[in-house]
Amino acid sequence: FFVAKLADCITIRDKKSFDLLSGLGVDPPLYVLPDPVLGLKNKNDEPPWHCTAYSDAHSSHRTVIAISVRHLPSSEELTNDKYLDLIAHTCDRLIAEYDVNILFIPQCTYENGGNFSDDRTVANKVIQLINHKDRCFNVCENLDINTHMRLYKGAVASICTRLHGSVFSIMQLVPTIGLSYNPKVKSFFD
Repeated sequence: FFVAKLADCITIRDKKSFDLLSGLGVDPPLYVLPDPVLGLKNKNDEPPWHCTAYSDAHSSHRTVIAISVRHLPSSEELTNDKYLDLIAHTCDRLIAEYDVNILFIPQCTYENGGNFSDDRTVANKVIQLINHKDRCFNVCENLDINTHMRLYKGAVASICTRLHGSVFSIMQLVPTIGLSYNPKVKSFFD
């Protein structure tokens, strides 16, 4: 609260945070603005062919669907294992019914942290559950932000659990389905 009072203005990305800060009596002007990542400019607009998984997924005549997964803390409504099963089942149906390749794009590639802090580990768990493993491609390189944004380029759609997977997908004009595991995802789509 003290730090907020020192600010000339405060920007936030969702109405719920606006209501919370307003209710606390924060004095500086409050503005709800889109996610600031949307303002990033890509230095290079070429597809990232140097990423092995990207080039392999796009090398055939098949359509590519991008998927961004993350470890979910289990809740009463949905356990992490059930979430992984649902993602795998969805990928199998997309592959079987639409003859697509699946490109798993990590948002977080932590070198430190728990076993599931790295989205590549989570993607590998999902791929192990998929019947059509040969149609799945997991980006394993450490990525700079510009390459990361461009990984969605060329996909026909994306399914993203990570908020910034949806943000990057939209920035590449790729339709996205955001899985609302956290209020910030719903707020972004609202």
